[in-house]
Amino acid sequence: MNRAGGDVLLELRGLAKSYDGRARALDGVNLEVRRGEFVSIIGSSGAGKSTLLRCVNRLIDPTEGSVTFDGDDVTRVRGRALRACRRRIAMVFQHYNLVHRATAIENVLQGRLGYKSTVAGMFGLFSEDEKRRAFAILGQVGLSDFAYVRTDQLSGGQKQRVGIARALVQDPLLMLADEPIASLDPKSSRTVMEHLRWAADELGVACLVNLHQVDFALEFSDRIVGLAGGKLVFDGAPDELDAAMIARIYGTDVEGAGVDGAAGVADAADSDAANGCIGPAAKADRAAGRTGGAGAPATGPVAAADDDALSVAASASDGSAAAAGLAPAADGPAAAAAAAAPAPAADGPTASGVVAA
Repeated sequence: MNRAGGDVLLELRGLAKSYDGRARALDGVNLEVRRGEFVSIIGSSGAGKSTLLRCVNRLIDPTEGSVTFDGDDVTRVRGRALRACRRRIAMVFQHYNLVHRATAIENVLQGRLGYKSTVAGMFGLFSEDEKRRAFAILGQVGLSDFAYVRTDQLSGGQKQRVGIARALVQDPLLMLADEPIASLDPKSSRTVMEHLRWAADELGVACLVNLHQVDFALEFSDRIVGLAGGKLVFDGAPDELDAAMIARIYGTDVEGAGVDGAAGVADAADSDAANGCIGPAAKADRAAGRTGGAGAPATGPVAAADDDALSVAASASDGSAAAAGLAPAADGPAAAAAAAAPAPAADGPTASGVVAA
């Protein structure tokens, strides 16, 4: 069931992209995404999933067609107008795209650079309100205790949550996620998907997410879009996606519809336990939780304990955080008062509670 009832935020019409002038990575794609909607794109490698996302925020220019975002044709804007458009389209990358020598909070604040002048961006001049907001969002993704830890000391799941926090601090209307869980284990994958789903449900941020894991797409999506050979071959609700359609999307026979480690519809229940997923059979319970039913989380996603045991001895004493002026005002979030990130227990870092924005 589609829980997003807002107006159309993103509209693609006849979108096509050719890199060599002959073969088409995208071929006449028509797609709409509504405000607050969670849409997953599935398809084999080379189907055009990443190309589609990069056309949306103009990291690449489409060969044909239009991309209308919040009433503006993204394919026609230039200069400042393009920069203003990109402020409201955040992106989460498969390989994180973090500055590994910088701390988690410094990386999160980079999400505000689109609102800064060149000089302010160069010197890291952020307002106290921006700092408070960054600390609050870092808390909402369960990483308050790691604000001053360099991101090269974080696990993969934690790095991706920093990427989500960086995206959210932009105050986006749309969040693009390009295979955000491809490099993560099932437990960390679930945590990341929970936070993306929470952003759609609680913050009203539309999410367009590329996935290879069909079982996660079935569980978390309002709609699923299937690409094959650059063409859109499926656009519908998760319960409309059957094994025959999965086979068509991935170019396999029906028996081989479980692709890239994802569960086929017919045997999803058997594979869910192995993949750490609850699968489509438990979607009704999850939907009840999102709407305040039995078992609903009190606020936001539950910050799960991360996958790896870390030995963290990072502090602001190296001057990196202090030099950047990242210590917020005394009336800021509790996380701001920490001069050093506490070392986690031997069996892994303790999960943070959720901090209300």
